[in-house]
Amino acid sequence: MRYNRQFEGLYTAFRLALLQTLVTQALLVFLFNEILSPVSQLTAANARLFWGLLTVGQTAALVLRLRQTGSTHEFLRLFPALFRLDGLRASDRWLLYGVLLTLLLPLFLLAVYAPPSNLDSHNYHLNRILLWGQNANVDHFPTLHIQQLYHNVGAEYLMLHPFLLAGGDQWVNLVQFGAMLGSVAAVSLLARHFGAGPRRQLVAALLQLLLPIGILESTTTQNDYTACFFFLTFVLLGYRLLAQWRTSDAVWWLFSLSLAGFAKYPALFFALPFALYFGFRLLRQHGPAFGLKTSVGALLVFAFVFGPFFARNYALFQHPLSPQPGHPLFSEKIPVDRFGPASTLSTFSKNVGLHLALPHGGYNRAVDAAVTGFHRLIGIAPDDPCLSIDHYHTRFSMQEDMAPNTFHFLLLLLTAGLLLARRGNPDLKLLLALAVAGLLLFSTFLKFQLWASRPCMLFFAVGCVLTGLVLPHRLPRFTGALLLPPLLVAVGCVYGNPNKMLLPLRYLAKKATAHVPRDICPASEADLRRFRLALSSYYATDQKAACFPLKRVLSYSECRVLFDKLDSLDYFRVDQENFVFATGRAQAYFASHPADYRAFAPLLPHLRRARSIGVLMQNELGFYHYWSALACQTEQPPRMAYIRYKEPFAGRSNTRPFDYEYVFTDNPQLFRNLLPPASIAEVHCSGPLFVIRLKKPACQTYVF
Repeated sequence: MRYNRQFEGLYTAFRLALLQTLVTQALLVFLFNEILSPVSQLTAANARLFWGLLTVGQTAALVLRLRQTGSTHEFLRLFPALFRLDGLRASDRWLLYGVLLTLLLPLFLLAVYAPPSNLDSHNYHLNRILLWGQNANVDHFPTLHIQQLYHNVGAEYLMLHPFLLAGGDQWVNLVQFGAMLGSVAAVSLLARHFGAGPRRQLVAALLQLLLPIGILESTTTQNDYTACFFFLTFVLLGYRLLAQWRTSDAVWWLFSLSLAGFAKYPALFFALPFALYFGFRLLRQHGPAFGLKTSVGALLVFAFVFGPFFARNYALFQHPLSPQPGHPLFSEKIPVDRFGPASTLSTFSKNVGLHLALPHGGYNRAVDAAVTGFHRLIGIAPDDPCLSIDHYHTRFSMQEDMAPNTFHFLLLLLTAGLLLARRGNPDLKLLLALAVAGLLLFSTFLKFQLWASRPCMLFFAVGCVLTGLVLPHRLPRFTGALLLPPLLVAVGCVYGNPNKMLLPLRYLAKKATAHVPRDICPASEADLRRFRLALSSYYATDQKAACFPLKRVLSYSECRVLFDKLDSLDYFRVDQENFVFATGRAQAYFASHPADYRAFAPLLPHLRRARSIGVLMQNELGFYHYWSALACQTEQPPRMAYIRYKEPFAGRSNTRPFDYEYVFTDNPQLFRNLLPPASIAEVHCSGPLFVIRLKKPACQTYVF
């Protein structure tokens, strides 16, 4: 079917409008938060008023515009035209409809229905939102988990609003889901910019949608997809400005770059090569005076977005980014301690190795050996603490924090080979070089972490553009077959996400591949006895340790036998029975850390009447999962706040008196040492957790 240019304009305008709307609303949310925060008016009532006025204003502006132009009927005809997908082949339309029904709609269902269960989200993403809501401002507050304060806040600024509007987290996952939709649209528009027709735009968009770490993150309250969306919008608008300068596009362009960094700092490393390229080209096109004005504008936008956040950080940490070594609140050092070509190659090779994993132990160990051998060649230890936070190992995981993008990476390698093997296509080769340069910068400045596959999403997003452009052109007959592995992995990510399973695909995949764990960890004395009786020939069960490692590398047939033994011991029961619709909401919050729920569940009945709870923790963690489980079972969720924290928080604006009726702690020695015995009415214990009901409300805090 010949492509109809009439609908090219419609589809392009719709996608651009989506991106501009998302960026504009993000800016309005930012302004709302920063304007109302100093007067502590970030309340649900004000959020409802803001969105009500915004909705009425946008609707009125649209109606007025349509009446002025007399295009109401034409506007109403646009929507059927959009859904007809004119310009696509019939087979491509059916493919797109199938993907929407089997992948996108289930993801939307999970985003709305499944509660946030990611431990990282509980420790700081959602915990900071909860405390912002309680304080009605985004100023720093007393906490034990310092990352709640200085880790980027851009995505959480957006999540705060659905949290306030719903009075809980029922809609917060939709921020990342919306960022995924925006990223898919941006990738397809980037492909169009480089000359792709409808089919190749569709391939690029599908690749972005099928990105494993993206699928898993799209139903969470993490921030990588939000950063990815703003990064892609920045790249797309930069190329559009090179073709034709428009001031409106330039404003969205500069704000997109700042918002990408505001959501996650690593986005700035991936964006820097593009920013330098765009700046150089615009300087050549428009001259030094124009370049100076644009640079000043970029600095002003950056200061406007980051200024209040940096000011809050500096007031508490004496540094705009985070507490530095030697500061009482210092927690971690993520930048590398040593620079050089070998150091960059070390981290780069490990970041690449994360995306070579497959569900095969022998293969993954071979990749480990290759990475280790490469480090011997360059003369650096693989786990040099100057360059690494985590021990490197190649691991195939369907987990929201560290899923590999193996097949996307292999397709990108094939794409790069096809692109570089022939002359021509300088623009695409430059796009590839800019993406690789961003990954090299990321590997140069930040230490290796096992969850680096998440920020690498930005690199893979550009890779989806390249793959969508090159493969259907160079290998048209094989494109469908090459897309099949990513599609199958995507199905597994959608339906078999261990944190929110729609189907027991994780168990079925383990059974099909005879996957056996490297270590087994008995949860009780009964498990310990059963494991020693049945598994001593495979695992070192005679060791005095919490977990028992495999004694040796097993053949596939041995893995099959061992898998059946583990299955008979109900080792995989969680994988078989942990369905998102079969688990109560309170328990579902703990899907990624079920042991915490087993300890907390017996305490829930004792807290149902609580209106305020003081958190007296020893472990420097968040408490959102405990609050959310309790909120599921009470009409009026309680207020919770840390009552034990370090001395620098004393005297801060949010270190105000907090009256609490109950104390929640993970250390009995703490409450025995700090709480007067005469003030305690009753104590309830479950595992490592304790709930103390006080005889009368207290407001005492404990500074150390």
